[in-house]
Amino acid sequence: MKNKKISKLYDNKYDLIEGKTIIPKRYLIIKNEIITNYKGKKKILDIGCGEGQLLIMLKGFQYQLYGIDVSKNAIEICKKQGLDVYQKDIENETNFLISVDIIISADTIEHILDFYKFFNYINKSLTKSGIFIIATPNSNRIDYILKYIKGRSPTSLQNPLHIRFFSPNSLIEIADSQGFKLVRNLSLSIFPNHPLLSKILMKRKSLATLLSEHIILVFQKVANPKFENINEVMNLLRRKWYEDYMIRN
Repeated sequence: MKNKKISKLYDNKYDLIEGKTIIPKRYLIIKNEIITNYKGKKKILDIGCGEGQLLIMLKGFQYQLYGIDVSKNAIEICKKQGLDVYQKDIENETNFLISVDIIISADTIEHILDFYKFFNYINKSLTKSGIFIIATPNSNRIDYILKYIKGRSPTSLQNPLHIRFFSPNSLIEIADSQGFKLVRNLSLSIFPNHPLLSKILMKRKSLATLLSEHIILVFQKVANPKFENINEVMNLLRRKWYEDYMIRN
């Protein structure tokens, strides 16, 4: 019953956006990262594939592409476009695994309640030394922090379906706890119309944390997870949250 309710919630979202062709810049960054640096990788899984925009962008590059999403409507839209996709909820899925070289998860982890299960699924699906690319909103950006000081909460500033909030540092620490090493930080600046300024500022780690609009991180699987349950991971997230001067709702 819980899974059906979640699916219906996201089905409504895809009822509204079917047919739109706007491609987020973060998707272009992820596509370019893959086709530039991972030409030899063959199998790619998109977790939370939505309408399949990223998968469609990667067609024609000789990758073997798969997608999963909790929304029945999203999966139907993907299948109309000839994509190999499956309706699955990875927080409750234990038997459905596809062994792949690269996993993409764009705009998904912020919707995941138990992201220990999320990383566990990724660990089981990735081949040895596999690549994991993740994108999520930066809840520690400077304009948000100024609004937190005035009493706003992360929930009020983002999509109401978001239930988890991350800074670049907290996401890197969590991924490290699950056996992933950071390869590249491709995060988007909050100054998209000033590429030179963005390039200069984003080179400084302390500024990049505050000035990233969207976190985009590339990881490699290098070890077994250090933590084995959601409580340990949540304690790490809370600690990093406060270290980043986040004000929680």
